[in-house]
Amino acid sequence: MAGLAAAADGGMKCDGDTVCLTVNATGTNVDSIVMAVSVPGGTAGSAYRQWCGGVETTSTDGRHFADHLCARSGKPSYVQVPVKASVPSGTTFCMSVTSTDSGSNYTPNGRPCVTVV
Repeated sequence: MAGLAAAADGGMKCDGDTVCLTVNATGTNVDSIVMAVSVPGGTAGSAYRQWCGGVETTSTDGRHFADHLCARSGKPSYVQVPVKASVPSGTTFCMSVTSTDSGSNYTPNGRPCVTVV
């Protein structure tokens, strides 16, 4: 699986600074995950760059987390989701953008993954 970032205690994986996944874990005990989206500064046409849409994180042990975020130039958006569970060693969490709302003039990219070892 491409894009893996192994970390002893969970960790963080940012892809191009637009889509970012943080796994807050101690060993294989995962407390929470944080899904974040940022938008580069500047404008698209005459409007500040902005994006709103759906994000999700899935794990190789079958967990699924989804939410809706809105970010604009200089103002990232994030959500912290409680997990409060022990996961098998080697479990990988991968985040992706699942939808983009109308009115957005920027599209974040990347699919960051974090492996709990």
